[in-house]
Amino acid sequence: DPCASAAAPAERVWTPARADALRERMSAVAPDYTPAVARRVTDRADAWVEQWAEQALLACRSGQDQAVSAAGLLATQTCLSVSLDEFDALLSEFDESSGRGVTRVLTTLDRIPAPTRCARRAFVDAAFGTKATPEVETARRQRNLAQVELARGQYESALPLAVKARAAVPLGVNLALDAEIGLTMARAHFQLGHTDEASRAYLDAANAAESSSYDELAATVWTELTRSAGVQRIDAERARFYVERADAAVRRLGDPPLRRALVEQRRGQVEIAAGNPVSATPHLQRGLSLVENLPSGQRMRASISMDLGKVAYAQGNFDAAIAAFERVIDANRQAFGERHPAVADARHNLGSIMVADGRLEEAGPVLDAALAGRKLAYGAEHAKVASTLNSIASIAFSQGRYAQALADYTTVAAMFRAARGGPHVSVAEAVANRGRALTGLERFDEADAAFAEATMMLEPLVGSEHLSYADALSGWASSRALAGDAEAAAGLYERTVAIRRRGLGPAAPRALRTSLALAQARRQAGQLSAARTLVRTVLETPALGEDLTREARLELGWIEDSANRPSAARRAFEQALEGLDADAVQAKADTREAQGWLADHAAP
Repeated sequence: DPCASAAAPAERVWTPARADALRERMSAVAPDYTPAVARRVTDRADAWVEQWAEQALLACRSGQDQAVSAAGLLATQTCLSVSLDEFDALLSEFDESSGRGVTRVLTTLDRIPAPTRCARRAFVDAAFGTKATPEVETARRQRNLAQVELARGQYESALPLAVKARAAVPLGVNLALDAEIGLTMARAHFQLGHTDEASRAYLDAANAAESSSYDELAATVWTELTRSAGVQRIDAERARFYVERADAAVRRLGDPPLRRALVEQRRGQVEIAAGNPVSATPHLQRGLSLVENLPSGQRMRASISMDLGKVAYAQGNFDAAIAAFERVIDANRQAFGERHPAVADARHNLGSIMVADGRLEEAGPVLDAALAGRKLAYGAEHAKVASTLNSIASIAFSQGRYAQALADYTTVAAMFRAARGGPHVSVAEAVANRGRALTGLERFDEADAAFAEATMMLEPLVGSEHLSYADALSGWASSRALAGDAEAAAGLYERTVAIRRRGLGPAAPRALRTSLALAQARRQAGQLSAARTLVRTVLETPALGEDLTREARLELGWIEDSANRPSAARRAFEQALEGLDADAVQAKADTREAQGWLADHAAP
């Protein structure tokens, strides 16, 4: 039987001895990796070789039976040979490495062209009468090398390889290959922050994939294009159109769980970026349920968990968000290795939430590590680097170092302008942060100008109902309150409350805290009845946490004090401090002030 030895090349590349050596090497040079991780690597390699052998035998039988054209058979065999060479080269690099190859094997093994895709290529090539010319195979090899660099997080190295692949074969000669190269170029551009180039490359890839009935790639391109439009450009309408195209392609593939989970994740990401985190949650939870028990779903679980952490953060549930991002960091370390951009990105999110939660000493080292990782992966001028610098500047702001924070926020705004190429949500948010720093320096007129600039920039980008718009309004309201303009502060807070209640839900901690800020502004404006009603509404919220309950009772105490009702004020302050020891009372300014009031108004 001429086909009996079809699988022999793969069996010579992946031998039991090589698998044993790989496991021993991992144990020797990477003690942080568990036996389960080593087993996942070898299991993945076993499955890849088994699939390769099946496709090699199928190609041989098809050639014997003349079930495929000569051009198609040659394309399949060449594709299988190229993919096996890539597989062997990857393992050889690990054999010769000092240990870093552990991560490389784990993160790039599934990026080597799948053997089943070789059969798909043969069909497309035969349908378009394309021969597997040396130019075509050169393009595929360059594209595969670019894919490996992408998997390693080396985006600047990946892009020129993809460009070489594109230059090797004229457009239109092989639509399937056009789609694959276009996707690789789009990914590199996207990660490097080249928004316009990424969008064009994604659309070119999508059109080529659809034209060649390359459904697997079409599904991938449309889902990634959804992310580009919905998350980076914050164009929710266009992103929702793209995700419907992705949905259709996934259905044509038979609705595999990982693909369906990714579509649901993209729907959720679009809603988060559009300022609707409550609407995002069902999509993200649906996606997570699809991969909950899939052995191959680890990376997807980590990614969706990060998005759920962002939802928790947006709603003000800091403890839940911090726990989610800590899990994501651990999962990404295992899957990608310490130096991968996914680890740096998760650290950025964790550190940013710690800053918002007031855990500044913990946040500093986390953000420093995120900054180093992002600079290494993306370059010092990338928008993601600016985002981490923005969070570091917020530490200075929270510590009362307003001049330093102002200088840092100004630098961040300039970086975002350069990286985004003009007006963008991230630019507006940095400008609003400048307004907060100017407020801290009591430069209220300049702060007003900064907040006005931020809101005017945001309105045409995301609309006046977006959560980012509400964040700018909230900062402006706080500035007006500190400037002594309680009426203006109350009006701004009222608009903020309405947006956050709609976007986050009426019981979300951020919405409730904004209601308390509005109550304080109403109190300062002398509108005590309205202020009291707001606080009591917050206290009636089901399952209100201890911290929010204490904050509401403290504000109620000050309202009653302003109304010259000392008995009611005493009752509110005593309830607020109930259960706190002396150290806990002294730890926060608001509880210290309440304790001071009680001392000054001791019962006779």
